[in-house]
Amino acid sequence: MEVRAVGHHGSALTFGTGRLFDHMAHIGGAAFGAWYYMHGLRLWDNWRSIARYLFHYIVSL
Repeated sequence: MEVRAVGHHGSALTFGTGRLFDHMAHIGGAAFGAWYYMHGLRLWDNWRSIARYLFHYIVSL
């Protein structure tokens, strides 16, 4: 619900003013923040396990 509110607020500002890039950048940042809040921790956990595997593989060569 909060993301939807940010999207509507940002799109109203985008079309209502001349600073299109500023508003689109804020909308993009808010969208990335929402995505990272939902999926970021899992992404980093997966990366840690891959990095750990590669490190042990390289060290064992």
